[in-house]
Amino acid sequence: MLNIVVFKWKPLADQKEFIPTQIGDSKVDYDSNKVAIHHAMVKRNLNIPFKYHLFTDEIDSSLNSEISQHELWTTYRELGGCFHRLFTFSKEFGDLIGGRFICMDLDMVIVDDISKLLDRKEEFVYYRMRNADGKGWRMNNGMYMMEPGSRKEIWETFSKNPSRVMANRVGPGTDQGVTNSLLNLKKEANWSQRRGIYDMRLDFLVTGKKDLPHDAKIVMFPGPRDPENNNLKAHFKWIESNYCL
Repeated sequence: MLNIVVFKWKPLADQKEFIPTQIGDSKVDYDSNKVAIHHAMVKRNLNIPFKYHLFTDEIDSSLNSEISQHELWTTYRELGGCFHRLFTFSKEFGDLIGGRFICMDLDMVIVDDISKLLDRKEEFVYYRMRNADGKGWRMNNGMYMMEPGSRKEIWETFSKNPSRVMANRVGPGTDQGVTNSLLNLKKEANWSQRRGIYDMRLDFLVTGKKDLPHDAKIVMFPGPRDPENNNLKAHFKWIESNYCL
């Protein structure tokens, strides 16, 4: 049984850091509809046994009963961004869900069967994404899968001295900057970009391509991009036909 883990929360007004989707014109409302759509996409496109978990600061009884809702922990919420998601690397997180899990961003678009992508046995697998300039690569925390506690040193190091770890981040992002600084990513199993997983920014917006590649399974929407954006839906017809209930 694979556990699908997603998050939905509202940023705190006085948190220390904000990511682009939490502020200004790029702000995205991560509401229950996004959860319902993501769950529907997973259900249509995953043919291995799974249980779907939502960690949230606002339980919504209107959501499908197949979605197990959990109260989001408050630990490190005040730091802002997504720092509190680093708790998923702790041994204790496994006690909450009971076994192997994959964390997935709500704003991805699943366009085809992802069973082979997720049917892997390595202790830890991360999404290896090219940098914004197209040069080099890094871990994108929009999708990673692991056996609970298998990389517990991430949480242990962070929780001992959050300020020091935050100051030594590598690349953009909050939790993403931390994992890129603390993991030896060259030795970790990964999903490579353009092998079933594509990037809305680099593979479509930058190139000008409109159609899905023949092997596309997932399209990630990094940074301040939202599949519910009407301009994107009008230009890329595959969004509306896949990002739906």
